[in-house]
Amino acid sequence: MALFCFLRDRDLSRFLDGELPLRDHRRVQEHLRRCPRCSSRFKEFRRVDQWLRNGPDGGNLRPAPTRVVVAAAVAAALAASLAANFFLAAGGPPRGSIFRVTDGPSDALNRLYARLSEPGTR
Repeated sequence: MALFCFLRDRDLSRFLDGELPLRDHRRVQEHLRRCPRCSSRFKEFRRVDQWLRNGPDGGNLRPAPTRVVVAAAVAAALAASLAANFFLAAGGPPRGSIFRVTDGPSDALNRLYARLSEPGTR
């Protein structure tokens, strides 16, 4: 191992990508055989290159089933919340209904929940 290595990160990257001229390719290849420090740097370059090519999950681009279920549940909760807010902000249900909106949507929802939790309302 040399005290001072001539290889730079750019050289290692070009070697990995096969962009070096044949003479330089052989020179880098020979140096990597003899220099453990540059060899370990090159292994890191190769690992990062594979990660970039395949993605963080090793090329498995399909989401895991639990991710799909959680995403669907979050989307459904968001849609229900938005629908309730639009409904309540627009004036609420017609007259004679269970409740009337006189405050903001969250106050109306709180009153509705309180009313539904009273005994005998189910």
